[in-house]
Amino acid sequence: MEALEDPSSSCPRCFILNKIGEISMDNDGEMEEARNFLSGLLESEEPSDRFYAFCYLSELTELNQEILDKIGGFRTDPNNGDIISQAEESMRMQRG
Repeated sequence: MEALEDPSSSCPRCFILNKIGEISMDNDGEMEEARNFLSGLLESEEPSDRFYAFCYLSELTELNQEILDKIGGFRTDPNNGDIISQAEESMRMQRG
């Protein structure tokens, strides 16, 4: 779980995930594709992938039902408890 404590430890990967997250928040043609990509990362083997995907998807509105279902499944999986806690804390800190 070191990657979750220090997301910069895998800087190139995190940079790419942040860019995809930014695209998912834009209201353009690539938005839906980016959101679908992030929802797929909720099932990644990499904890940092799941962390970033959960953070971005949790901040978005007007998600399709398939993505909402994936987020719901992610939240109820006990293996994701630490990731969810750390993501929620990170989002709380970002909001100030």
